[in-house]
Amino acid sequence: MILLDAVFINNSGGKVLLDYLVPQLFEKHPDTFFLLDQRVKNSYDFLPPNQVKFIPNSLIERHEFYKNNFNKFTSILCFGNVPPAIRLKAKVFTYLHNSVLFYTGPDFPFKVAIGYKVKSIIVRFLKKNTDFWCVQTPFMKREMEKHWKINPDKIIVIPFFNTFSYPDSEKRSLHEYYYISDGHPNKMHNNLLEAFKKAYLKNPMISLNLTISAQYPELIKKVETLQSEGVSVKNLGWCTSDQLKSIYSKGGYLLFPSTQESFGLGLIEAAQYGMKVIASDLPFVHEVIEPSYTFDPWNIDSIAEAIETSIDTSLPTTKLKIENEILKLLEVINK
Repeated sequence: MILLDAVFINNSGGKVLLDYLVPQLFEKHPDTFFLLDQRVKNSYDFLPPNQVKFIPNSLIERHEFYKNNFNKFTSILCFGNVPPAIRLKAKVFTYLHNSVLFYTGPDFPFKVAIGYKVKSIIVRFLKKNTDFWCVQTPFMKREMEKHWKINPDKIIVIPFFNTFSYPDSEKRSLHEYYYISDGHPNKMHNNLLEAFKKAYLKNPMISLNLTISAQYPELIKKVETLQSEGVSVKNLGWCTSDQLKSIYSKGGYLLFPSTQESFGLGLIEAAQYGMKVIASDLPFVHEVIEPSYTFDPWNIDSIAEAIETSIDTSLPTTKLKIENEILKLLEVINK
């Protein structure tokens, strides 16, 4: 029997991928057991009650589950970066999808950086309890080899994502710019806001739309300050999947100034919908898409120049460079 352990997934891109993975796995292997965060309890009503357990996202409660079900499973997929706390008889695959665990960089406040450092230490301490690591891109594989000295033969590159086929809209609002991301430090909202202000003062017909949650009041306050100065910037807050589809199908450009991503799901979704992407000139971007234009995310002038170029120039279409390998993943964990 397969176990899908996703105790540490409850929001953001990880939850989007989990919402796609769970029904796919259940359809392919209907006897799978699911160990999930209690905060997602209302998301998977189709699962039989005897095949799912919801617990707090606690290392201790997760450990108790594994102790009580030591011999129950033949294969385990830990979808959430953290291997089991004990060595099991089952073959264990750990899906790592958080590049910040390798390094935080200068963009993170000290306390936040320390928190990720502690998480990284825990994951590395438990690495002996997994047989294989699964990652989304060759970039992540190289980072694992470099920072954690993982044997490359133990790292499997298996990207997966929900596949959309959506015709490019002829009614795109080309003066509408979007950044679909919450306010984590590596997302570089501050630089984007400063850069957009510069571009806006020269081109007052443009608008910026953000999706910052209430978890980041300082960023929201900065948005409000720019609004009071007359800059056309709006925070949409958390968006539903239907709202995101509308943005991707009708919005002008996706701006993506992030400096660290394991995948960059927003890049992939925008490319599938035919939305042009202006993104950081970094390896993780170029491994998943061929962007319409790039900039230096640490350089405010570079970001502003990219925005202004998109106003004055017809940029090429963004192209998707990777494929959805969900079937390969479901096959690998069942061997």
